[in-house]
Amino acid sequence: MENNKKQNKRRRIFIMAFICICSTPAISQNIYVVTGAPATEFNGTYVEYGTENGKPSYRMGDSSYVVSGATEIEFNGLYKIAGTENGKPYYLMGSTYKIFFNDFGGAGEWDISKASGNLMLSWRRQYMVWQDSPTATPPQTGWTDGFGVSVASLIVVEYPSVIANAPTGVHSTSATFNGTVTSGSAATYHFNYGTDPASLSNSTAETSVAVGTSVAVSAAVTGLTTQTLYYYALVATITGGGTSTSGTASIFVQGSVPTANLKMW
Repeated sequence: MENNKKQNKRRRIFIMAFICICSTPAISQNIYVVTGAPATEFNGTYVEYGTENGKPSYRMGDSSYVVSGATEIEFNGLYKIAGTENGKPYYLMGSTYKIFFNDFGGAGEWDISKASGNLMLSWRRQYMVWQDSPTATPPQTGWTDGFGVSVASLIVVEYPSVIANAPTGVHSTSATFNGTVTSGSAATYHFNYGTDPASLSNSTAETSVAVGTSVAVSAAVTGLTTQTLYYYALVATITGGGTSTSGTASIFVQGSVPTANLKMW
């Protein structure tokens, strides 16, 4: 019996050795990337979602929404995707506040609600937008309170999730910057770069990015100075929405350098 326990323990250690949970620095969001899991569906980008048992919890990353201007200020804050209901995504702020779609036979309403009851099995609607032709994601404006009175100050803005990845194609005066963008709506991206990580004064051209999860993006950069350390960050903006900036990656240009020797900071 004791030998079986030891063997099972060794087996668990052997499996876990293949899994890497790598912290990816990000200014706008706390993000972890899981790779090497034997069950591949667990691999991916996890964004900080809330707190459980006194510690932060993380979910597979996606776009998030910021609510501002609510007359009841407790509803203001960052809502992150938590799943799908009625064929549309829903978003949570902690476990108490929720943006979701109520379906009434095709037409329906987007709601911003608060959990009611100890088991949080029901939600008290606070703000809503009725739509005869429902949008795929929450609308930015047009919200009313529970009595149908317009709350013009309430704005729901979508923000993308962004990660700067290691560079490729590094040569004496050029390189390719890489990253990923997750967005539920049309967006554009560019890279800011420079020799001072506190002031990335150069930018690549603004480029469209497809809607989706962890969409790979890149930009070829020329005119770099040999024997110089550069830093870059990925910036994505949702059309009519918010802008997110990644953490900073670094690249040392010293002639033709194998990309395997470059590290992301």
